[in-house]
Amino acid sequence: MKGLFLFMCYFCAVLLSVLTVLMTIKPAATEKIAEESAGQIPFVTEPPSVYPEQKRAKEDLTQAIIARQEDLDRKEKALEKRESDLSSEKELLSKLQSELSKAKEEMDKDLTALDANERKNCKKLAEFYSKMDPNNAAQLLSEIEPERAALILTYLSDRDAGGIMDAAVALGPNGINRAVRWSEIIRKMKNQ
Repeated sequence: MKGLFLFMCYFCAVLLSVLTVLMTIKPAATEKIAEESAGQIPFVTEPPSVYPEQKRAKEDLTQAIIARQEDLDRKEKALEKRESDLSSEKELLSKLQSELSKAKEEMDKDLTALDANERKNCKKLAEFYSKMDPNNAAQLLSEIEPERAALILTYLSDRDAGGIMDAAVALGPNGINRAVRWSEIIRKMKNQ
């Protein structure tokens, strides 16, 4: 009797396992047959899972990956736009720098490139200013263009030019600024 009872328990366990397998396969097979008979295209379904939270976790991870990829795509587009903006700004900056250097060269040429008649006139004025009192000469020179005043000072002797510059400094802050400007222009003229 014990043997028959054990046999029946094994038989029921095997039958229950077969029945469980059939129940999980049968609905999918039944749906497939029903769809094929209705003329519809069958769709693939995932096999049933023992753990339903796996499906939710899988969907959550998929959504997180998609959201991260979209975020990366947005950031990549923004980075490409910034790179193009920077390259256009770099081109503009280099163009402006070249224009600035050309303008500076032209200005330097204009400061030193005076024609022969202008030089003759400046020499005559230099003789005139050399005979004047340094204070009066400094006041008169401060009223004319700094480039012309500097050119006149170059035609004076170092002693006379120094006296006029000293008198210009004594005129106050504006005189100091003028004397500095004249010195800078004279230095540029002598370097060429």
